[in-house]
Amino acid sequence: MHEWVTEDPEPGDDLVVAVEDLVRHVRRSSLAGGLSLATASALGRLGREGPQRLTDLARDEGVSQPNMTQLVNRMERDGTARRVADARDGRGVLVEITAHGRAVLRRRHAER
Repeated sequence: MHEWVTEDPEPGDDLVVAVEDLVRHVRRSSLAGGLSLATASALGRLGREGPQRLTDLARDEGVSQPNMTQLVNRMERDGTARRVADARDGRGVLVEITAHGRAVLRRRHAER
């Protein structure tokens, strides 16, 4: 028969548990709102800063360009962002948030 020995909690154990609970809550909240953290961050940036080139958005979000391309493709399918021609450079393309994307962000903020 095993005898379970309980040790006194280490200083900071309560803090570790609280942080783990907070991380789980944030993950559940972001998934419940239908947005990944990466999507919410990119949409928030587009909402605050306006349309951006995909390369600039990737750099500012700290992800590779291929990853940002995939994220923007998903946001376009979801109707939260769209690609538009750059009026200052006809060869360039910008990513901008849509009205639906702004509504999704407002709902997400209200839920939080």
